Amino acid sequence: MLKKEALATIEQTIGYQFKNKQLISQAFTRSSYHYEHPEEQSNEVMEFIGDSVLSLLVVNNLLDRYTGKDGSGLYSCLNEGDFSSIKSFMVNKSFLAKKMRKLELHQFLRMSIGDEKQGVENSISVLEDLFESIVGAIYIDVGRNLNKTRKIVIPLLEIEKELDEYDGDIKISYKNLVQEWCDKYGYGKPIYDTYQTQNGFVSTCYIREYNIKEEGLGNNRKEAEKAAAEIVYLQLEDIESSFASVDISFENAINMLQEYCQSKDIPKPIYETINDVIFDDNSHEFTVRCVLNGRYTEGKGERVKEAKKEAAYNMLSYLRIIK
Repeated sequence: MLKKEALATIEQTIGYQFKNKQLISQAFTRSSYHYEHPEEQSNEVMEFIGDSVLSLLVVNNLLDRYTGKDGSGLYSCLNEGDFSSIKSFMVNKSFLAKKMRKLELHQFLRMSIGDEKQGVENSISVLEDLFESIVGAIYIDVGRNLNKTRKIVIPLLEIEKELDEYDGDIKISYKNLVQEWCDKYGYGKPIYDTYQTQNGFVSTCYIREYNIKEEGLGNNRKEAEKAAAEIVYLQLEDIESSFASVDISFENAINMLQEYCQSKDIPKPIYETINDVIFDDNSHEFTVRCVLNGRYTEGKGERVKEAKKEAAYNMLSYLRIIK
């Protein structure tokens, strides 16, 4: 179980005192920690519960704000498409991760040593999972009472504040977000390869610089490209957040670049010593080239290892991982 100090901070932050402390402790336990400590249950089921409860809470909140009843039945200020867009916005990974970062509770996550080294607690998906797990734990602790859960969770989501800001006009264009991301970091335009099948359309969104390639399905070309862009955008956000709390330097550049390749499931970088200049005092200046996905950067140093570190650091800079 989490330490008392951690439990107290969590409860104070979310504004709820748990009757069963084990539930909130479980919400902060990743499956990787469970594998190393089988006696501790993971938060996977909590995520599932929280995901379902969140959707219903958001829908109820939208109903209160935008609908009413009269003699003709239920009337609404928004159409079905508007409701769907707003709900998607309020329960998507980026939104929940943003709220989780604001709460600053991911520092209490229990995870495996491997996860800790990779800093996974800062990734979009892990932050989203944690938020959902907390909601699931609250729902179970209040006896599956949706109204009680709502009073605790809605303030954490700040739904009213978000809706006031957008005035109900929330429309997510993932194609625009992907393009803006590429423009922000100086990359080329994303490539979309879309074709029709017997069951609809399939689109592949490709970001060449990161070797990211994802497929999306839809009833038409627009829907398929939007679906592909959404998957790609979430990966791009993960790239930013995965190194958010890590201080990258020449000393850890080689390891950080290797972890990046592992996280993106791409081949590891290849290092080549391409030059060795010997000076009059017998000192050396080595030049090492780091090759990754057909692109390369170079580094120099008195020793091969120093040159290799600089080459790796320059590659991280090229990939925009170093801001």
